[in-house]
Amino acid sequence: GFRYKKFAYFVDCSDIPENLLNELNKERLEILIIDCIQRKPHNTHLNLEKSFALIEKISPKICGLIHMNHDLEHKWLEMECKKHFSFPVFPVFDGQKLQFGVAL
Repeated sequence: GFRYKKFAYFVDCSDIPENLLNELNKERLEILIIDCIQRKPHNTHLNLEKSFALIEKISPKICGLIHMNHDLEHKWLEMECKKHFSFPVFPVFDGQKLQFGVAL
């Protein structure tokens, strides 16, 4: 993953170290994009449960879920995100544009 100012992007990962989670939480990211490949556990990627747990620890202003397989239908995932989070968390898609410092 990488971080640029108040934006962080984590894809193709299976975990984020605790010390980095603490830094990201203190930073109060504007935008987090994070891996969320499927519902069941995966060896090399974050699954739904693990992604949600990391999002809670990081607590960004908004969060996009990326790299989903066919197990995670976008409409269903949008509803699950709304049930679990008090801030915007949503699946992102190819070509989508997100901006820093702009009310979304």
